[in-house]
Amino acid sequence: MQEPLKNILDQKILPVYSHSQTAMNKKVLAACYKAGLRCFEFTNRNENALDEFYSLQKYCATELPGMILGAGTIKNEQHAEMFVSAGAAFLVSPLISAELIEFTKRKQIAWIPGCGTASEVGLAENNGINLVKVFPVKALGGIEFIKALKGPFPGMTFMATGGISADNDEIKKYLLNVNAVGIGNSFFADEETEEQISIKLKSIL
Repeated sequence: MQEPLKNILDQKILPVYSHSQTAMNKKVLAACYKAGLRCFEFTNRNENALDEFYSLQKYCATELPGMILGAGTIKNEQHAEMFVSAGAAFLVSPLISAELIEFTKRKQIAWIPGCGTASEVGLAENNGINLVKVFPVKALGGIEFIKALKGPFPGMTFMATGGISADNDEIKKYLLNVNAVGIGNSFFADEETEEQISIKLKSIL
C-alpha cells in the first residue's frame, strides 16, 4: 500500500476540511498536527481552494514538518492534475470513475475513491484498489451498510465519511467497524480555538 494511505490507516482519523479563509485553515491544520495527526485532506470546495492549498503546503513545509497534505473532492482529471501539480501527496474523491482510475495509475498517486454501492466497491477491487471511502456513509445506512459490504468484500479496507457527527461515541462506534473515519467541517467549529480542537481530537485517538 502506498505510504500516505498506510499513514491514514495508522492514524485512523482523517481530517476532511476546507475554508475560504487562510487563518481558519491554518488553525485547524495546526490543531490536527498538535493532536498527533500527520495526514490531512483539504477539500476542493471553495473557489480559492487551489490557492489555499498552495498556502497550506508552504505552511506545512515551514511550521508543520512531516504533515502529509492531500486533496479531496476530486471529481475529474482536471481537478486531479491541478492538485497533483500543487504537490498533493494523495487524492480523495466522492466517486469512482474510469477517468480517475486511469489518471491515478498513470501518475502513481495514492487515491481513495468514494463508493456508495457494491458495484462501485467491486469496480475498485477489480482495478487493484484496496482502500475505498464509503460515502455518504450515514445516508447509506451507516454501520449496518458497512457490515453488509464486508461480506462480499472481505479483503477491502473501508474508510467511512459523510454525515458522521462530531460525537465521540459515534466516531468510536464507526472505528469498531471500519479501518478509518473521515471527520468533516462539522467537527471543526469556527469559534473553537486551536487548543480546543486539539483536545477534542486527542479524546478520540
